[in-house]
Amino acid sequence: MCPMAPSTTRFSASDLVRQAASRERDAARWEFIFGELFELGVLSLPVLPGHELCLRTDAGRVYGGKSAVAKLCRNRIFPALRAGCSVGIDIDLLPESGTIGWLQEFVRLLHSGGMSSESGSPDVLLSVTMGHPRLLDILDIVRNTRLLPRIAVRFGPPEDAGGRQSWQELALRSHQDCQIQPVPAMGIRPLSGLHGLERGQAVMPSSLFEAPPATAWLTLDIDARGLKHSGAIRARLAACLRFADNLIDTLDWPESSLRLDALLNRRVAIHVSHIGNKLAEQGRIPSASSTFSELQRWLLFVRRCFVHESMLLARQRGPFPELCANELIANLTPCYGVADARALVRNRLLRHRHLLALSPLALFPDPACPGPAHAWIGLIPAIGCADAITMYGGDVRTRLSAGNWSKLLQLTGAVAANSLTVGRGGKYQAN
Repeated sequence: MCPMAPSTTRFSASDLVRQAASRERDAARWEFIFGELFELGVLSLPVLPGHELCLRTDAGRVYGGKSAVAKLCRNRIFPALRAGCSVGIDIDLLPESGTIGWLQEFVRLLHSGGMSSESGSPDVLLSVTMGHPRLLDILDIVRNTRLLPRIAVRFGPPEDAGGRQSWQELALRSHQDCQIQPVPAMGIRPLSGLHGLERGQAVMPSSLFEAPPATAWLTLDIDARGLKHSGAIRARLAACLRFADNLIDTLDWPESSLRLDALLNRRVAIHVSHIGNKLAEQGRIPSASSTFSELQRWLLFVRRCFVHESMLLARQRGPFPELCANELIANLTPCYGVADARALVRNRLLRHRHLLALSPLALFPDPACPGPAHAWIGLIPAIGCADAITMYGGDVRTRLSAGNWSKLLQLTGAVAANSLTVGRGGKYQAN
């Protein structure tokens, strides 16, 4: 099995629990509640919160030749790696003529000992869109470096990917090489109609979803196996989001710009993992239409729990500032009057810009579970309710044939692009 991206940062969950609880008036009570989530295995942290950083290069980074690459590494990338960050760098804006030279120099600097990390090998992910004219050359260079860096290829449905042949080439190469990580394009959506769509232009290196460059995200991992009874689910999900919300305010973000973005947008990506294990433990048959329907209802329920808690926190603590609630009220006042405009906005205010992150890889149970892995592929459209479609989780490509891996990517790309319509019983068709 291909491993997940390594965490480059050692940290103590108990320290973060105390840090989050300090935001509450009854700190001892909330320290117990937050700590119990970790003790029960419901909540875990993929990396130190706030230490995933995605950047984007531009044409100006290469015109200075090797010195420009060295300057970028010295001023931005290597300091972030030394601080324990996982770093993603999108290279799509580099000019075609300079991309390969930039990449070769970057790989040389990364391997030459130009930076060091006390906590292990640096976690670096380069990303590029599927339509890049030098894509195959880029993949060849990364393949020959081994281990550092990884490469994420942002893809959409085959019909939108610049030709079916190149799409099939990506599916085949990524099935054979774990360094190549396909990531669905157009995979982040607005949590509410009150704020517009943001364009993801880089890839979060550990969470593996598109995001705007240099934005601050706090990512958590919730184990679906710990969510069993509806009453307990609501309470645990609410506590998880409260934990995340508190950390946003108290974290020592590695860069001042990230701290500002975190406070203005309060971006949260909560991964729900081991969904397939939860279904397998319940004796669900993946090909049954009832399994799809119940999974879809359960995921919508989880999302509604998060949205409800975000609304409650918005009323108690205020919405995320970039929502510009007062401006929304002012724009609605001429049509509805002040009182009604305030009521309309107040009933839709949210504390966070994003919440639920779902990956198709979470739908596959552990290899020890009986039955073929490909039987679970048909459940992928159920993750369409997420605010972020990711490729986070234990890799399954070694358990799938090349054809089934290609089918997994096709469905994931279609879900991210909202180009699937799911009907009764889980049957779906392209829009």
